[in-house]
Amino acid sequence: LAKAASEEEVTRSGKSHPTTEQLLEKLRDYIEKGSIAAMREKILESMGLIEDELKTLPPDKQDAVETEIARRIKEMLLKQQEAKNTSQTNPQTATRAAAFWAESASAATQ
Repeated sequence: LAKAASEEEVTRSGKSHPTTEQLLEKLRDYIEKGSIAAMREKILESMGLIEDELKTLPPDKQDAVETEIARRIKEMLLKQQEAKNTSQTNPQTATRAAAFWAESASAATQ
């Protein structure tokens, strides 16, 4: 039944939307891994790599990838801090962020 509903969603919209359960699973994974580990995994994925593949690269390439990962994580953390500081000084930003997440969750259940 769940598979049929999922297929119907794909057919109706022309693209797949994550289900609430899928979103919750991603959130649980993120929380369990910790934010830095989740960021690292996402960055590796954007580079077309997984941890096991990274380990098989020559040491100089591993170092280059690790340096890039560290740079991107630092950039992400700075953006998060900036956003946090902005939302503390601008309550409308926090309200908009809450509305965005509520809309995303609503879209996932439709």
